[in-house]
Amino acid sequence: MTKQQLITELFAFAAQRPGLEPGNYATWQDYRSEARSITGALTEARKMIRLVDLRPSITVEKLVEAFRGSRLALLDGANGPSLDYTPGQYYPVEFRPAVSRVCAHALWRWAADGAPDGASVRAICRREFGNRIAKKYFS
Repeated sequence: MTKQQLITELFAFAAQRPGLEPGNYATWQDYRSEARSITGALTEARKMIRLVDLRPSITVEKLVEAFRGSRLALLDGANGPSLDYTPGQYYPVEFRPAVSRVCAHALWRWAADGAPDGASVRAICRREFGNRIAKKYFS
């Protein structure tokens, strides 16, 4: 498995249709609100994957390590890597943030290389990834 294969699989996994069921919502307004939130999670996941992809020092081994302890499982099949997510409550709202969390773990380890403490790592993350992502994933 190569890093590029894994990045491609992360993009594909995040891009899959969420499978929202309108019957799970009291009103169409609730349904559309959830759909907007899920679309925002896709945008964020794509950005996080791209941030990982742009850092050559995040190797496939380091990226594979980021999956440990996650609900997002990396499966290494004959046709290359594939991903499987074990939902906590509701799959459609959880699977894209799970991709972002795996990427955040890999990015944290990347930022922590050579940083003396957590405050320094957070400062690096704010500078490299912006305040919104740093606040959400690296605080």
